[in-house]
Amino acid sequence: MVVLPERALVLKQSSILKLNVHVNELAELLAFDSPYAETNEIVVYGPYFDFESLEEVCARLRNCGLEYWDDFMDIKEDTPEWITLYVGGYRAK
Repeated sequence: MVVLPERALVLKQSSILKLNVHVNELAELLAFDSPYAETNEIVVYGPYFDFESLEEVCARLRNCGLEYWDDFMDIKEDTPEWITLYVGGYRAK
């Protein structure tokens, strides 16, 4: 399980491989040099500065052929300080 930052982007590891891009290209595409956190199944990027920058990154991923929901999703909800959101991946059978 990974703690989520506010305004985060969660990608499946397998979907990143589908992009067939170099690490430097991925950093430019996602507007981050390195992930916030990662597991064997997912990679989390963030926190993004604002909703518009997160939407721009999602549009870039769609333009590269990834599908929202199947390959990635954004977490845009601001939460009170007393709530911590976690995310974890699983392998489909």
